Amino acid sequence: MSEIDHSLRPSSLNIIYSSKSSNIMKAGISNVRFKNWSETFECVPELFFAPKTEEEIAQILELARGENKKVRVVGRKHSPSDIACTDGFMMSLQNFNKLIEIDKKQMRVKVQAGMKLSELNDTLYSHNLALSM
Repeated sequence: MSEIDHSLRPSSLNIIYSSKSSNIMKAGISNVRFKNWSETFECVPELFFAPKTEEEIAQILELARGENKKVRVVGRKHSPSDIACTDGFMMSLQNFNKLIEIDKKQMRVKVQAGMKLSELNDTLYSHNLALSM
């Protein structure tokens, strides 16, 4: 089993079709061993997803509803608890890491949920902005 690789490229995802509905695509990886940063908690979700579009997220959620599976969203593995662990579906928003909007007048930025803080800091710095303390 492999640990989650946050540098996964879309081409490395397996495309699996649901036996219940050929209209719902599952872009999932099986046998992924998830460990939190301190390696105190780990799990092996049934399928790990790294969707690239909002449509794929909707398809994953629809599939989970249909199969009565829970979906846990995982970030950078920093939680000191087992909150992300599941034997159902695990979803990373690592591909949702884009800058959406910068409002220098209001000193606000809007980014997608998967942006790393290091990327956010670099983006802010390039626009003469920073996170408040």
